[in-house]
Amino acid sequence: MIRGLDSEVKRRLRVRAASHDRSMTAEARAIITDAVTSAGNPTDSLADAFRGLPDVSDIDLDELLPVRRTEPVRELDFE
Repeated sequence: MIRGLDSEVKRRLRVRAASHDRSMTAEARAIITDAVTSAGNPTDSLADAFRGLPDVSDIDLDELLPVRRTEPVRELDFE
């Protein structure tokens, strides 16, 4: 196990490991593996994430958005 872990961290790791039916060591190994191999890899930049989005520059927002209200909103009377 990793030395110097706070007792609360150890307790939570033990609970998490039990919920996945693993030893604490196997759970720690899985957490570390997920952290360095997941899609949220810290080496990915925000710019790379935006590049993966579809191009929406030709969408006419006036066509998509509802017409704005010109009259004031009427108060409701609940009595």
